[in-house]
Parts: sequence; C-alpha cells; structure tokens
Amino acid sequence: MAASILAAASTRTADACGSNALLFNWSACVAFACCELATPKTLDEAAAIIKRARHRLRVVGTAHSFSRVADTDGVLLSLRGMPNAVHVLRDERTGTATARCSANITYAELCSQLHAEGVALPSMASLPHISVMGAVATATHGSGDGNGCLSTHVLEAHYLDGDGQRRSCGRSHDEFQLLLLGCLGVVVELTLEVEPRPYEVRQDIYLGLPWEVVDARFDELMGSAYSVSLFSRWDEVGGVEQLWRKQRVPAGGELEPAPQSLFGARLADGPTHPLSGVDASCCTSQGAPAGPWHERLPHFRAERDSSAQGDELQSEYFVARAHAVAALRALRALEVQSRGQLGRLLLVSEVRSVAADTLWMSPFGASASVGLHFTWRHDVAGVTAFLPVLEAALAPLDARPHWGKLFTMAPARVRALYPALPRYRELAMRVDPRGKFRGHGTFVDEVVFAP
Repeated sequence: MAASILAAASTRTADACGSNALLFNWSACVAFACCELATPKTLDEAAAIIKRARHRLRVVGTAHSFSRVADTDGVLLSLRGMPNAVHVLRDERTGTATARCSANITYAELCSQLHAEGVALPSMASLPHISVMGAVATATHGSGDGNGCLSTHVLEAHYLDGDGQRRSCGRSHDEFQLLLLGCLGVVVELTLEVEPRPYEVRQDIYLGLPWEVVDARFDELMGSAYSVSLFSRWDEVGGVEQLWRKQRVPAGGELEPAPQSLFGARLADGPTHPLSGVDASCCTSQGAPAGPWHERLPHFRAERDSSAQGDELQSEYFVARAHAVAALRALRALEVQSRGQLGRLLLVSEVRSVAADTLWMSPFGASASVGLHFTWRHDVAGVTAFLPVLEAALAPLDARPHWGKLFTMAPARVRALYPALPRYRELAMRVDPRGKFRGHGTFVDEVVFAP
C-alpha cells in the first residue's frame, strides 16, 4: 500500500504547475493538490529540486496520514526513490548505541536491519509500514507508560535547507523543534537513540474487560505490561472488547505463563484481530512463545496489508493522564447521547498511554498522556459531520488532535492548546524566512501559522 501514491504518479509527467496531478493518500480520503510530484534518486537531485522550487514545497512519506499535513499546491517531494541505508555505531566505553538511517526508510525496513545488527528501538507504532520521518513529523506513537512518541528517539537530524544546502541539528538546538510538522527542511537522514541489545516480547490478548474495572484501576491496568492497548466500541454494557498486553522478556530470564483471567477479562483462545470477526493472520504473533521485539511491538505484520487494508478513516485525540477516566466516561456517554451514531460510524477505538516529552508541538507535551484512537468506516461525509460532536465532548479535557489524523477542530482552538506555539512560529520564520516549507494555504500554514 505504501507505494500506491508513487505508482499513481509514475504514469504522469510532472510539469511546472500547469495541472494538478490526481494523487491520493493511503485511504484515498486526501487528494493531493500538488502541481508537481518530484521523486529524486540522489541527494544532489533533491537539493536541485529544493533550490529551484520558488515556494510551497512539502515532503510526503508513505502517505499514511489522514489529514492534509503533507499536502501542498506546489511541489510534493517524495524520497522513496532514494537509497536506504542504516549504520549502527556502538560506544564501547558507555555501552550505548546509535543508528543513522535514511529518513524515507520504513520501520519494517529499519527494524529488521537494526535487529540483525544486534540493537533495538524501545517502541514502535501499530503499523510498521510507515516511514520513519513521517512518524517523527507527526509525533506518531506506540503505547506504554514509559514510552514516548517516536519523535523522542531522534538524536540528530540531517537535512537540506531552503537553498538545498546540507545542514544538521541535534536535540540541544532550537531548530530541532521544527522536525515536528516538517518545517525544518527536507530531512534526509536521522540519527536515532537505540537500545544496545535486542530483546523479546510476548503479547497476550484478553477479552471482555469490564468498564468498572477500567475506571477503578486504570493506572494499574495501563502499567501492567511494557505496552498496553484497550480496544472498544464504547458500549457501556459490553465493556472493553480486547485488552492487548505486550511484555518484555527480562534479559537472561523468562515470563510467567499468561493467567487465564486478568482484571476480570479472559485469555483469548486463539489469534485475535482488533476488528471483531476479521481474520487475524495479518496480526503479529500472539501468545507463547515470545519473539523478537520488532515482530511483536506492532499490531500488524510488515509483510501483510494492515488493519482494514486502507478502507478506513482515522482520528485520534490526546488527553492528560489525569483526565483519562473522565475521557472514557465521556465517550461512553456520547455513544448513548448520539443514539448509537458513534458506534455505527466506528470500526474500533484503541486506548494507549504515551510518556511526556519536551517537544514544543508534540500533542503529549510535559505530562503523560492517553491517546484515544478512532478507526472509522470509510464514510467521509458521516465522519466529518460527527467529529465536531466528538470534539465537543472532549473539549473540557483540552484534548489535542493527532497531526496526521482527521479532525475538524478550529485552527484557533488548536493553537490555544500549545503554549510554545509563538516560539515555534518565530523560529520557523527565522529558519525558513521565505516560508518554502510551510507555504500559503497549506494545512500547516492554516492550522499553525495563521494569525
């Protein structure tokens, strides 16, 4: 699926903004408005494209975003035609390790190479099909009380500026903050902090978790494993349909067998897909034995189509951990108040925990957060009409939307949720004074930079 946008583009010749190419994202809910799709094969070609672009240039990864975050009416730049590379560097003195990788590489490609080199990432998203830089730019995440979003893995960014010049910046530089939302430049490589040795994970699935247990023991529940996810359709009577627990195997040790019941839920008796009744063969291995980290942390196998195979829409909102139970109750109440409209539009929701970070435009910010993810039926009109109702229910909790998912929240409201926004805007205007990487009328311009 990741190559679909490029396959569509390859049949067309990009011109100098004469006619818009009809290119779509993964789920075909976003038609890119670009006048040119540029697919350089080398770093020099990418630099030349950036240098001649007068304005409005954005980078697209695997096109898995459901918002218009990568869209532009100017040049849409894809690095998927450039070579992928992964270089692991170990510091024997400190026992630490880093990995420098191409920004366009997918997590499936990256993690298989990291594992072969004897290192690991601390967390992954549910889909390994997405590009590393795309995930970093949108603060995409996995789950786990101790795991930050994937952007927090980055130590240094290597990029091309608005003149096509090669530059680098690390965590200690203010410019590093512009990695989020793609306003730094065209990032071509990233240096990641990695774990110096691989590890194994076992994931166990439980069914029928009562809401009263979730409300009363939420923190204990979410902290009960290395990574925890709750799957629900917000039915007050039915409870949480699935509890997914991913446990790390202790170095040199082993895990106790999974109990038959836990938190009032029962252990699944076979492979289980998050969508009830769907074949689970696309999911990563469940139950014993444990397996390599990169084959258990994602929900879906790298070699298979994922989730609803693109026939879906997605939204996600984040609330502070202290508001988690209030958010869960608000969504169950909304299912009742909407007379089941939430459930009719929904395929499934997932609840995950994410650690705090120091990134100015991260939707998690300085406090631990809980993500409320919605996988919708592919009903653009119905979902778009319902989102304001959903957002109103979560508004008292200061819910922040995922940058790469569908939302209808007013730009002024989004801006009000980010105290560091003035610093981000000032920095972006200084680093990119011509606005080449944000552009007039783009998603980023309208949501972040509009007065």
